[in-house]
Amino acid sequence: MNHTPASRPESFPPWLRRFAARLQPRITRAGRPNILLEELAHRIRGTSELAPPIGIRNADHRRAAVASRPPQTAASLSVSIPAYPTES
Repeated sequence: MNHTPASRPESFPPWLRRFAARLQPRITRAGRPNILLEELAHRIRGTSELAPPIGIRNADHRRAAVASRPPQTAASLSVSIPAYPTES
């Protein structure tokens, strides 16, 4: 993300700063992601951070993983091509 000096989050007064969103990558069937996680982490740097990826085994595992994610995790992201309809 390109920031001009005046728009860098760290330059904002404390009452305007936000905590970085923590995002949980999901990989279908513990395979290889279709998105380069290092590139994604680089692109969201400064506004978000990536948690370690979770390999999803099936639809029930996906539901359990999303339901049990820690409260500090803002979202769960699919980073691979879905292998079954409920993964997307």
